[in-house]
Amino acid sequence: MQKILSEDFSFQLTRKPAPRESYDQNGPRRYTQFDCAGSGEKEITSWPGYRPTPLRCLDGLARAAGVRAVLYKDEGSRFNLGSFKALGGAYAVASILQREIEVITGKRPSTEQLAAGSLKALTADITVTCATDGNHGRSVAWGARTFGCRCVIDTSCRDTA
Repeated sequence: MQKILSEDFSFQLTRKPAPRESYDQNGPRRYTQFDCAGSGEKEITSWPGYRPTPLRCLDGLARAAGVRAVLYKDEGSRFNLGSFKALGGAYAVASILQREIEVITGKRPSTEQLAAGSLKALTADITVTCATDGNHGRSVAWGARTFGCRCVIDTSCRDTA
């Protein structure tokens, strides 16, 4: 392991990612891929205002690290949220609304229908919530606003020490 830039920052090259473990009622379950990653990407790229985020070259850091290139995916402008995690929470909101409307109507709506407000009579009574007003909370709130439901961000359990 090599130290770069400060005592608090270091990096280690890993040639092969370690498989992840999750637990269910039968104990550890190993997996290495997400089942829905492709459908999530297809969905998110169809959202109003979606644009690919730019990659920035950090040539000075690459030189200091002794590597060919360091690229930084700059998501600060995504959906004008000023955060770097603007997709997961909003995707969850859209998925929840789609599932709930499908239960009510028997038909799964598109996110275009949700964003257009044509299902507001059904989504207005649904409230999503999360416990952070950080990047994830911004994403959830954006998803609620975009797809037409209410949102509560509860930060009351924040550590104040």
